Amino acid sequence: TDSEGNMQWNKTYGVNYYDEGWMILEVDDGYIIVGITYSAEEIGDGWLLKTDKEGNLLWNKIYGGSGDDGLYGVTKTVAGGYILAGYTNSSGAGGYDVWLIRVDEMGNQQWAQTYGGVEDDFGYIAFESETDFVVDGTTYSYGAGDADVWLLRVDAMGSLMWNYTYGGPDGDHGWYGAKTSDGYALCGFTYSYNTEDRAEAWLVK
Repeated sequence: TDSEGNMQWNKTYGVNYYDEGWMILEVDDGYIIVGITYSAEEIGDGWLLKTDKEGNLLWNKIYGGSGDDGLYGVTKTVAGGYILAGYTNSSGAGGYDVWLIRVDEMGNQQWAQTYGGVEDDFGYIAFESETDFVVDGTTYSYGAGDADVWLLRVDAMGSLMWNYTYGGPDGDHGWYGAKTSDGYALCGFTYSYNTEDRAEAWLVK
């Protein structure tokens, strides 16, 4: 759209079954989109697309195994390429696990790592912090209650450095995070810390 929200053009992209775009970045020569492509009703793969400035598809990459996998977040790294965050049950400790993939500028995978326990765990965004990466997500495997916000820090090759959970006895979820001048800010929603029996937006510093 233009700066007033008037549509200039629109494009669709799809492969087999359902296809979803979850996050977009503007780069020098176009756009990077991350999401999920489904080969069957409940079997997804992580999906990365690049388009030119007019939305014409330049290339796309699919990542995943025999299970259900998907990607929610993409961040451009200082060294070039992208860090992708999502979930996988093709590999890992059990159920769904946080899935982190580092790719070069053409989407070629450099490494992939999983993090999680026996229950379901999801990553939503990874962002660069110095030479490392910090991942914001939700864990059902660890923490104080049904679900908790999960913050992980990994090194440049994806090896876990530290992790923390935030939450109470009910379901608490992290959806997005950002590096601040003096730490990190995480946002999502909480059932543990609310005024009534309903979810409320939650900001954690």
